[in-house]
Amino acid sequence: MSPNNNILGANVRRLRKNRGMTQKGLGKAVFHEETWISKLENGHLTPSPEDCLKLAQTLRCDLSELKGSNSSNDFRALHHQILERLTTIETQIEITETIIQALETDLSALNKFSSFFAAPLKKHFLVILLEKLRISHTNLAERLGVSVSLISKSISNDLPISENLAKKISSRIESFLFFKGFSTPKEFLDFYEKDLAECRLNLIKLRDSLHEEKITLTASDETLIKMSFDSENSDN
Repeated sequence: MSPNNNILGANVRRLRKNRGMTQKGLGKAVFHEETWISKLENGHLTPSPEDCLKLAQTLRCDLSELKGSNSSNDFRALHHQILERLTTIETQIEITETIIQALETDLSALNKFSSFFAAPLKKHFLVILLEKLRISHTNLAERLGVSVSLISKSISNDLPISENLAKKISSRIESFLFFKGFSTPKEFLDFYEKDLAECRLNLIKLRDSLHEEKITLTASDETLIKMSFDSENSDN
């Protein structure tokens, strides 16, 4: 049992626990059995350079922290910079994916509207119109001559919108649309759908570019860790 193996094993155990990983989970991530991780943490085996690389990447640490040795400060600083950028990229990808899914939900809903003036009025479409045209419930209620609570309940709850109220809302919405520069409700719908589609396309391009940067940085990090490993071996 080598003293260096004891140090490395203790560091692996500490880093694994700090990241909330089990021995089985870490083993799966680095393509080894749980027993291999157990032996490693107890100092009973010496991992290969490739295994050290996989462990460092999985545990998000530099090689010197993993092995308890004194690597070049330049290697360590650059490695941490790459890890910080990778963390930021992963967060940005997650946020972008969430927005893309929301836009796709709206596009799917819009495609289901066969007619704006269908009775009863489609609630989802009504909510979109009020939001995009910036029409408040109070404003709409005043123009319709009904109570604000009736409009709010009809839109917010599962209460059905009566055919009579739907026709009144449709008529008023059409005047709002005309004021906003749309001659028909369908013209507004086409404009909004195009706007959503363009936003979705731009976000997909952004997501793909983030994925490409992540791949490039991961490859750079692998090279950096190998260089750090080679540097330590040459120093020893």
